[in-house]
Amino acid sequence: MLGATALLLAAAFYLTYRKRESKCEGGTCEMKGASRASKILLWIATTMVVAFAAFPYYSGALLQASSQNAPVEANHAVASSSEQTVIISVNGMTCGSCAASVQLALDKVNGVQSAAVSYENKEAGVSYDATLVTPEQLKAAIESLGFKVTRINESSEK
Repeated sequence: MLGATALLLAAAFYLTYRKRESKCEGGTCEMKGASRASKILLWIATTMVVAFAAFPYYSGALLQASSQNAPVEANHAVASSSEQTVIISVNGMTCGSCAASVQLALDKVNGVQSAAVSYENKEAGVSYDATLVTPEQLKAAIESLGFKVTRINESSEK
C-alpha cells in the first residue's frame, strides 16, 4: 500500500509541476499551470501520508505520554516481603505502541508495583505484591489485549 501511495503521489507531483505546452493564438502565448489550491492540497496530502506511514515509529511515545497523564488507580503499594519479580515473554508486539499498551494494562492491575515492557526484547518485567496478584492474572491482563504470553520466569525479591 505504501508503494502504491508513493507512486500515486509521484504522479500527482509530476502532473502538478511539469512544464506544459503553451498555446499561442493571436500572437500571445499562454501557459496554464496547476492552480495554487491544487498545489496546497497536494502538499497537505503528502504530509498526511508521511505522518500516517511513520505512525508505528512514534505511536509508542504518544501512548506512553498520554498514559502518564491519565490517572491510574492507587495500586502501587510500599515494597514488602511478599514482593515478587517476574519476566514475561510476550509475542505479537509489532511496535512501540504495543509495548506501551501492555505496560499500561499491567500498571492498572491491582498489586503491580512497577512494570517495564521492551518491544525490542519482547519482554515485560513486572514487580508485584504476591498477596494481591498472581502471575496468571498478569498473563490474563496481557492476553486480554490480544498478545500471546509464551513464558513466565518468576523470582522472589526482598
